[in-house]
Amino acid sequence: MAIARLRTSVADYILECDRELNKDEQTIFKLKGLSVTETAELQDRMLEDKNYATQLLNAIRASLVNWDNLKDADDNLVKFKQVKGSGFNESNFDMLDQTWVMELGNAILKRTFPEMNEGDSKN
Repeated sequence: MAIARLRTSVADYILECDRELNKDEQTIFKLKGLSVTETAELQDRMLEDKNYATQLLNAIRASLVNWDNLKDADDNLVKFKQVKGSGFNESNFDMLDQTWVMELGNAILKRTFPEMNEGDSKN
């Protein structure tokens, strides 16, 4: 029996480096599941451009809708920026450490393409 997946729901993601912190100290990234169209576009880009890091950025552009409790070096909250009508603002990338980009992008790809998960036989 086929089971429908609600891909567009928003899920909280906490970076591995924050998971041991108290909840009020953790940064929470809000990741939207990708629609069928967004998934197809991401797959097409992955086939055209073999640059994995670029594909992680594309996944983040499509999925990251907000964050909570991201702070700068002076302990000030960093606002998530959006572009009216198109969503993600490219300047958000400047707020993210490269290791976070890698982790977030991989988490999005695993959520979008569950067949990438080793040993995961469920769809």
